Parts: sequence; structure tokens; C-alpha cells
Amino acid sequence: MISMHQVLSLLGFALSSVFLYRFSSFENKQQGIAYIFLLLLIGNVSSLFFGLLSNWFYHNWWQLGERFWGSLLVGTFLLPFLLKNKPNFEQNYTATLLSVSIGMLFIKLGCTISHPACYGKASTVPWAMLINGQYVHPIPIYDFLFQGVLLLALTYFFLRKPSIKIGIAWLLFTCVFDFWIDYLRSYERYIICLSLSQFAYLTIILLNIPLAIRKCEFSRETV
Repeated sequence: MISMHQVLSLLGFALSSVFLYRFSSFENKQQGIAYIFLLLLIGNVSSLFFGLLSNWFYHNWWQLGERFWGSLLVGTFLLPFLLKNKPNFEQNYTATLLSVSIGMLFIKLGCTISHPACYGKASTVPWAMLINGQYVHPIPIYDFLFQGVLLLALTYFFLRKPSIKIGIAWLLFTCVFDFWIDYLRSYERYIICLSLSQFAYLTIILLNIPLAIRKCEFSRETV
């Protein structure tokens, strides 16, 4: 039987694909569709690899956070190379990341509704939620509210004028926020005080973001 989390994840995938197809800019529709399928292939292969890594580290194949962030790590590293010879680099790069944000929003909503394991450590904050007889941090709600506000704000600026600054802002704010949130999760294991996801966040900030900025500058120079 399909769970509510799966239904919302599929809905998020569909809406994010529609958003990307609508607001990316390629020479023809076939290129846009091929680009979406290529991203899906990269995401699934990356997810498989990080699922194996998660299974070794957590003894849990379905450690979805590590699989998602592993896919995003590989995807954001490859994006500048996939788009470097395409016109409208900034628009396509940013539209891709905002479409990912839409998918994240629905995944977090699914966690909020149907996954008690997604909640955090025991807490005494006034807004703590009672899960399995214990008051804990409502991490999916933190994630959902943060991604919702960030997505609305950045989409507003994107629709006014597409810019790589918007995509970089989404990556940076999301990585910093989730880096902090990981310390509130109840299931994390750490290497040198960092989880696998936190290693992914740092790599995106220190490697992938500077790479995207450099490729953007190169694309402007060649116009």
C-alpha cells in the first residue's frame, strides 16, 4: 500500500518537473525533456551509491536524508558542466535548484504527516511535539516552514529576473540551515563531529558553489 509520504513525494516530483520544464530555457522542447531525464538518471545513480554508503554507516538502506543530499552533492557538481555550453546558463541553473526545492517541500510535508522517525531529539521547547510518548523537536516542521518561506521569496526574485545569485542563495541557506538541524536529529552518527549529510553540505559550500560561480563568469565572457 502506498503511504502518504510516497504520494506527496511523487506529487513533489511531478510539480518540480513541471516547474523546471516551464521556467528553464533551451533551444527546443526536446532538449528540455532530455535535460530533465538526464537529471533523473544522475539523481537515481547518486542515490543508489549513497544508499550503499548509508547502509554501511547507519546499517539502514533507507536513510533518505543521506541519499537526497548525496544526489544533490553530485548533481550540483555536474550542473555547471552540463550547462556550460548552453545559452541562459543562469536561468537554467537556478530553475533546476528551485525545482529541487519544490520536491524537498513535499518530501518534508510527507515526513511531517507520516514519519515519526523523522522527528528529532527529546526537547523541552514550548513547541515540542509528543511522538511515541516523548516530547521531541518537530524537525520536519522546521524544514517545511524554512523551505516554504525560502522558496516563495526566491521564486519571486527569479520570476522578476533570473540570476545565478538566486540559485546560490538557495544552496547556501539550505546547506547552512540543514547543517544546524542535523545536530537536533535523534538518529545521526558522526565522524569527527560531522554526519554524512554535513560532509555533503560542506562540500557543496566549499566546492560546488565556487565552481558554479566560476562557470557563470566564463559563460558571460563567452557571450
